Amino acid sequence: MKTKEGGETMASLVSHEWLLAHLSDETIRIVDCRFWLGDPAKGASLYREDHIPGAVYPIETGDPSSDA
Repeated sequence: MKTKEGGETMASLVSHEWLLAHLSDETIRIVDCRFWLGDPAKGASLYREDHIPGAVYPIETGDPSSDA
């Protein structure tokens, strides 16, 4: 499956319906994990442009694939 950004995507862990029903559940944390090895800043940039309401982006700086 291709994303709108042209990358590959994997199947969702939960359905859209389940997510919509649980958006206001304070015990659920939605994590946006978009990341491109060739462009480490791209995922955070796309998150800032648009994301699921309440979602967090855990990797604001750096390259999570590096040893640093």
